[in-house]
Amino acid sequence: MAVFTLPMAEKDAHWQLQLLGPFSLKRDGAEVRLSAAAQQLLALLALNGGLPFPRETLAAKIWPEAVPNRSRFYLRRTLVELRAAVGETLVASEESSLRLGTEIVRCDLLELWASMESGDPIEREQIVRPLLEGLNTIWLPEARELLSSRLTHGLLRLSNQHVMDGSEGEAVELLQLALVIEPLREQLWRALFRALAGSGNHAQIPAFVKTMRRRLASELGFVASPETEQLIDDLLAAPSSPSATPKAVLFPLADEPFVGRDVDLAEVEALLNLRFVTIVGVGGIGKTRLASFVAQKRGGEAFWFSMGYGSSVPLRVVLASQFRSSDVDAILFQRLSHLSALFVIDNAESLTALDRQFLADLFTACPSIQILVTSREPLGIREEHLYFLPPVALPGVDEQRSGRALDLFIAYLPKRMKKLSRKDVADIERICDVLGGVPLALKLAALKVRTLSPATVLAALKRDVRVIDSQTTEPLRSVQAAYEWSFARLSPEAQRLFTALSSLEGVWPEDLAFVVGGGPSGGGIFALEELLVAGLVLATPDHHYRSINPLRQFALIRSEEGGAGAQADKAVLIGFFEDLADRLSSGRLTPLRAHEQGLRFAAEQLMLRPYGETGSRVARLGRALYLIWKCQGDYAAGASWLDGFLSYLGEGSRPEMSEFLLLRGCCAAELYDLTGAVEFLKRGIQEACSGGAATELLFEFRHQLSEVYSNQGALKSAELELDAALEIAEEIGMGVLKARTLQRQAYIASERKEYETAHCLLDESLGIFLALGESEKFLSARETLAATLLNEHRLDEAELVLKDCDARRLKAGQEESRSWLLNSLAEIANRRQDPVAAIAYTEEAIAILAALGHDRKLVYSLQLQAQAYAQLGDDQRSIELLERVIFVTETAGMDAAMVLNLSRLAEIYERRGDSMTAKAYRAQASAVTDRVQSSGNWPNAAMDNMEVRMTSPR
Repeated sequence: MAVFTLPMAEKDAHWQLQLLGPFSLKRDGAEVRLSAAAQQLLALLALNGGLPFPRETLAAKIWPEAVPNRSRFYLRRTLVELRAAVGETLVASEESSLRLGTEIVRCDLLELWASMESGDPIEREQIVRPLLEGLNTIWLPEARELLSSRLTHGLLRLSNQHVMDGSEGEAVELLQLALVIEPLREQLWRALFRALAGSGNHAQIPAFVKTMRRRLASELGFVASPETEQLIDDLLAAPSSPSATPKAVLFPLADEPFVGRDVDLAEVEALLNLRFVTIVGVGGIGKTRLASFVAQKRGGEAFWFSMGYGSSVPLRVVLASQFRSSDVDAILFQRLSHLSALFVIDNAESLTALDRQFLADLFTACPSIQILVTSREPLGIREEHLYFLPPVALPGVDEQRSGRALDLFIAYLPKRMKKLSRKDVADIERICDVLGGVPLALKLAALKVRTLSPATVLAALKRDVRVIDSQTTEPLRSVQAAYEWSFARLSPEAQRLFTALSSLEGVWPEDLAFVVGGGPSGGGIFALEELLVAGLVLATPDHHYRSINPLRQFALIRSEEGGAGAQADKAVLIGFFEDLADRLSSGRLTPLRAHEQGLRFAAEQLMLRPYGETGSRVARLGRALYLIWKCQGDYAAGASWLDGFLSYLGEGSRPEMSEFLLLRGCCAAELYDLTGAVEFLKRGIQEACSGGAATELLFEFRHQLSEVYSNQGALKSAELELDAALEIAEEIGMGVLKARTLQRQAYIASERKEYETAHCLLDESLGIFLALGESEKFLSARETLAATLLNEHRLDEAELVLKDCDARRLKAGQEESRSWLLNSLAEIANRRQDPVAAIAYTEEAIAILAALGHDRKLVYSLQLQAQAYAQLGDDQRSIELLERVIFVTETAGMDAAMVLNLSRLAEIYERRGDSMTAKAYRAQASAVTDRVQSSGNWPNAAMDNMEVRMTSPR
């Protein structure tokens, strides 16, 4: 790394680059989004201190798997992207090198080094942040090692300067910072021991010695060197000179990772302005670590008082001893009245009533003292402001807080184990979920992963969560002991409520607590409030609740040991969710993801019994679940559950069979398992036809099957199904069904280039929807109009309709429906030779579909992106995208799309002069074409000019 002597940007520079923590580039405080490659480019240039960085070396670092010509091309493309994103030159070009424009960009890392070089104050929060957190690249681990080494070297140099100046206390703070970065470096520990002795804190040395020995043994399997052990003996043998003034104590858990608590840190710091804050949470949730970090970050004098269990010493006596004063309140308060400091009272749930009154009197008598308390329960003091500390957030569980439990778990692992495989990471994520993001539980699990594989630990936890404590001998470091302490303090009503709800893994609605607990006017509301205060239950932003893992699992074990009582509790839960399913199906309640876990629990419990007893009840729950999955676009979850339900129904004729085969076929179609969709729908039609009469259910089968055939490019089969659907609609006299059929017929006519017919059919369809007040279906027909205009190459008109529909979908929050609209806008951009706009539209569509788990629906977006990159001259990227598309279309049975993209691949290879590869792709396309044409499913017009869109409008 370079020594930073280049010009630095002014403090009010427009551009701010953050490398410590997650990557961030801002202009005047507004975030600028960049690709991962652009982020790496800026980071490498900044890490080089703003000095010139050879282009060849840069390209090789960012794209190590690419050949030199390709990596240089990617670098040029990234520079173009960067210029387009920021609108000015942040990267200066100097012949064969690039450098960061440090004159106009403020970079946190460069400023940190400048502060260390000049001896200016350093922010602790900044220095302990990992470099480029969340970014995974080949070159990053080495860069982090180099940065850690340089940081600790700088901190050691500054601490030595403070010792020479007689400021050993400041040296201690700097050395603690250095040990957070490199806790296994004995040179730092020896410097810390000397600084402690010099500051008069001999009593603190044994605790730090114990921490050092534990870290060396657990992470390296080493003991301290003879040099270090000799220094410890010498310092502890030397008499310590009594200090005239009390020394601020050092904080516990200083060597523990501090990850995933940024929001909590900021909120507690803000509350401290009110002078008395109590961090409340169940044991093991991380209260002590948060308080320790708050105290260290605050600066100034701070004093730590741990009220450990088994200690009967009153709080006033502890403070009097610390400040060498009488324990008479008036004298002690007089001694402290002019002190400006932070008092941290840890484990304050053990305080007696007299201790709590003393704390209230201290707050009043000493206005310059701030009080920060950690406790498993509120102290009940009028002056305290409560902060309920949740677990570290899990991805997908708390939408308001970014998921960091995985990061915390990995931080507990020794450095040699932090290069994990994808499977290891996936297993650890599931471990974090089982353990609910509770820091103590994650730490204990990380200790097990040092000797066992993550998969083994996960399997053991699923069998019995109590194995988490199997190697713990200290009761205060046991997750189950923490649960038992909190559970024992609850009222009988709250104990029963928590035990009864322990069967539910996910979130549950508030009124469930009232049902189980005796109604809102009974004990339910008070029991729920008690659980919230105890930290056993968390509230979600949408006013639902969830029990904390693994405390929930401990309660579940207790419940299952209860026998008949547990079965009675489950019966109440099942009855509640059956009623909720009825309200969802009737439209009296909006489907929410928060309802899913409870409905699934009820259905799975009922499916343990024979079909004859509970089949119709499971079907009620299944209909409600499908509404939720459809609303959320989570058809993968729907398909998985429906497979289980269809298996439960068995091979015999069941009243629910046809209905759920239709739902399963719809899920397959949405997931672009088109072959599977045809099988489920055909099987369902056989079931539905067994009654003989035309029904709305039979119409839905025919209509859905026509759409599947259309997406396969089998237009003749699609037309036949629509003809049958139209007959059913006219027979049962439902205008809305007729209009839907006309809309689909219009789409197929458009694909055949029969545009006049398509417009006539659409006019009739739109008229019926408008007359019936079907606004949603009217909008869907407008989207079909846009598809027709697009096929006619009336791009301006199509664009107007698409943008209008997209605005309406966006306003309604219908993200899934937007993906087709965005892709169609991308197609227009491609036809206009505007590949940058096309890529932007498809990226947004891909983000939507990826978030919904619709991997196969990405096909249309990917083939449009491939076209855009081909226009940009990036054939390699286009080939990669098209090969991915061909794989998906082949497995999904999307023959027309497969032929289209095989032909495009052949064209690219011909343009590159690789005629052999081009010929192979054309032969493959020809084979698929011959096979499908022989079935008579493709019209000649479609074969002559095939532009198949992967998702047709509804």
